[in-house]
Amino acid sequence: MDRNTVKDTVLGLYGQGKPPKQIAAELHIPVQTVYELTQDISKGALDDKGTGHKLQMMQDFPERWIDAINPVRRYYGHEPMELRSDQ
Repeated sequence: MDRNTVKDTVLGLYGQGKPPKQIAAELHIPVQTVYELTQDISKGALDDKGTGHKLQMMQDFPERWIDAINPVRRYYGHEPMELRSDQ
């Protein structure tokens, strides 16, 4: 396969959300080549649903899951407040 065919195939598989190591194994090419071809591209940019798909997923992320991930917010019930020294 020539480089352009490999690049198109790699970008297609990467856009489907497959990790670079899996792509390299499927195409029998070095992992380094896959990383070089995909280093400047976010997965959402190649998604068939468009570039906004990943952003929409983040907006749909449940608030309670964010609370579970952020221990400060979970403990206090809100983001930490900044302390002022002008009192």
